[in-house]
Amino acid sequence: MQNRKATSSDILEIKLLWGEVFGDSDGYINSFINHFGVNTCYVCEINHTIVAMAFALPTTLSTHYSNLTTLYLYACATHP
Repeated sequence: MQNRKATSSDILEIKLLWGEVFGDSDGYINSFINHFGVNTCYVCEINHTIVAMAFALPTTLSTHYSNLTTLYLYACATHP
């Protein structure tokens, strides 16, 4: 098992896993990846096949005292 940051060559497998797990339309998945990019995605692969993924989207959390830079985890999926 290998965990790594996704690359552009992973886009097709990411889209297939996303569609299988969440059932979202190709249009939504394409729009999301076009907006946030594949460089915000981390994948887990076994035998060169992606079996899990998660997008780590940079965001700012505002509190009464300060603004904190953090990551929002989105589209966390594991192959069924």
